[in-house]
Amino acid sequence: MRANLRFRNFWFSLFLLTLPTSLFIYPGNEFTALGLNFLVFFYCYLSFCRNLFFHKFLSVLLLFGFVLKFHYSWLFMNGNLFTPLGEFNNSYILWDDVILTASLAVIACIFSLLSNRYFYLFEIKKFSSLIVPKKNYFLVIFFLFSLIVALLNLKFGIHVKGGRAFSEWSPIYVNFFKWLIAYGLTGLAIAAAFYISENDQKKMGSFILVMTVEFLVQTSSMSRIFPFSALCLIFIMSRSNVFDGKYKLIFVKLLTFFLFSIVSLITVQSLRPIVWAENQSVSSYDARLKNSNIHITHLRDEKSFGDFLVRRWVGLESLAAVAAFNKKGFDLFYGGLLESKDTTLPSYFDRIILQKDSQYKDIGLKTWYAQNLPGFIAFSYYTGSYFFVILICGVLTTFCGLMEIITLKITNNPWLTGFIGFLLAYRLASFGYVVRDSYMFLLSILALIFLGSLMRSILSAFEKRTLH
Repeated sequence: MRANLRFRNFWFSLFLLTLPTSLFIYPGNEFTALGLNFLVFFYCYLSFCRNLFFHKFLSVLLLFGFVLKFHYSWLFMNGNLFTPLGEFNNSYILWDDVILTASLAVIACIFSLLSNRYFYLFEIKKFSSLIVPKKNYFLVIFFLFSLIVALLNLKFGIHVKGGRAFSEWSPIYVNFFKWLIAYGLTGLAIAAAFYISENDQKKMGSFILVMTVEFLVQTSSMSRIFPFSALCLIFIMSRSNVFDGKYKLIFVKLLTFFLFSIVSLITVQSLRPIVWAENQSVSSYDARLKNSNIHITHLRDEKSFGDFLVRRWVGLESLAAVAAFNKKGFDLFYGGLLESKDTTLPSYFDRIILQKDSQYKDIGLKTWYAQNLPGFIAFSYYTGSYFFVILICGVLTTFCGLMEIITLKITNNPWLTGFIGFLLAYRLASFGYVVRDSYMFLLSILALIFLGSLMRSILSAFEKRTLH
């Protein structure tokens, strides 16, 4: 009860800070803007008062993607949004349409959260500890394995952000390697870390393992998401008191996080131009194209550090582009559903909705590949129907919440469950590119659930054997 009161006060205080922008600065319908702010903060409050990690992370991503961008736009950019925006002309009518659509989607997420709790038939209290044999050997072996995988990924560019299809290995090996980098290594690390932490008073071994593996994975993938993903992992582990201990130990853990974050960002920013310009699959392109496209043109310089932080999140701009598109309907929606991956063409969202405004319209001539992402709210608005926005967002969020509940029931591992909740939330927030291949993501999640359950079964069998 006391924790719920703290959450309520925290989110209510943040909501009060948004009132001046909504009521006095935003020139459109102030009640529409006020409604979106209230609904997102209310969703955050509800999600942090419950055990489902998926809704916690999704509510924060919606907070960053919509509320933060809305206020940053009107406080620091005179109501302008980051490009590309397609046909969006910054009119108040379109602004109100965007805000109303986002509000309806958040309402669907809130109802999804309230419905998910009826399937959550038990509370996370105390999970039985399991003995991890030769813990130190396990930590060293897992670290070395992760380091080898990361170096191979960095060397061959198998799963690198901006890289094109890797074709030098068998598809089976490539897909398994991609699974390891994208989900497997961190998922297995945090699943094992939960059991290690149960037998470690300082919990330092489990913390270092998870941070190191996530650092290797994101850095070798040329991704700048490490600070955010690492914070999410720390939050997951904190639910089991990973920060228990003396203040000195807490300081060491936070210092470790900051050092990893700084090194990861500097390394990725330094290596991206080199890796993308020398991508291994460029050999299939004409040499003169490679030589004439070394400059990474789509890394547009943000005007400030605030721009860099705010434009990271998918949300408001994509929905604005869809709202302004005058050919919304089920034909547009079906086209998005049936999109197939083709790195010689811009994505469906870039090609059809953003069109000439997309910075990736000539992506077929580049040695790297990238696309703008609509997100699940903008994608659902392809239909042009508010009703289908509510329906699609409600179904998707309810399904993801049930996936997390099933994970916990099968694995009995709250850390792995939290990681899968994070993956589902981040995937949904970045939804909309090659939707038909989402089954591969679901298979990856099922593989993590299976391996998490198998890990627990093996450790349980070992514990029974040791006791007898």
